[in-house]
Formats: sequence, C-alpha cells, structure tokens
Amino acid sequence: MALPLLTGLAKYRQDMMILNEAYILNASMDSFRENGFHGTKMTEISKVADVSSATLYKHFDSKDQLFGACLELLHCKFANGKTNNKHALQFLQDVARVELSRIDMGSGYANASKTMLTFSSTKLEEPPVAVSPRGEEKTSAT
Repeated sequence: MALPLLTGLAKYRQDMMILNEAYILNASMDSFRENGFHGTKMTEISKVADVSSATLYKHFDSKDQLFGACLELLHCKFANGKTNNKHALQFLQDVARVELSRIDMGSGYANASKTMLTFSSTKLEEPPVAVSPRGEEKTSAT
C-alpha cells in the first residue's frame, strides 16, 4: 500500500522539477534579453522564477550553463516548428545589443556594432572581403 503513495510523491517531485526549470528558463530569457548576459544576476532570476537560489543551482551550475540552456530551448522550439528562426535571432540580437551598449568606444564602434547586428540577418551573395592593416582588400580566396 505504501508503494503507490511513493510513486505519487515521486511523480509530484518530478512534475515540480519540470515546472521549476520552465519558470527558471522563462525568467532567464527575459532577463538576458533585457539586461544582457553580464547584467543578468542569478539571484534576480531566482526571485522572478519564484524559486530558491538552491533550486536554481540544482538545475543549472552557472549562468553560462543557463544561457546555453536558453539557446538550446530556442533551438528545440525551432526544430519542432514551435517558433521561427527570427525569434531565436531576435533573442540573440537583443542580448548582443545590451552587451554592446555597455561598451563606449566612440561612434565608429557604434556603427560597427549596428553593422554586426544587421549582418546576422542577411545572406552573403559573395565571399566576405577582408581588409589588411595596410588597407588592401583581400577576398577569402586570396
């Protein structure tokens, strides 16, 4: 008679772990999008997800691992047709935009940042052109 109760308790714990992980991933994606990688704090994620820090670290050892899980979630959603590639790209652009806004290296850097963010959504029709330190253009074939 005790076995079904344990099975029910085990199922409940498993369900709670899945729910907690979903809450954590949802909160972390919002935080990464709004605050960037470096501005995201694990303590804030645990508060927003309404889980303890111990629960957060039980699921994810580090912020790096959590960010990787967010990317993996986007990949899985895309692979299963639950989101499109633009959603994943938008997430990465939002994170990159926040990170790049933290760095102040003048207007030339701001233009380079804008180019980098828009480049990721364009197709290359020709091989990229590299410029040597002397200003000479080189194609990837040379």
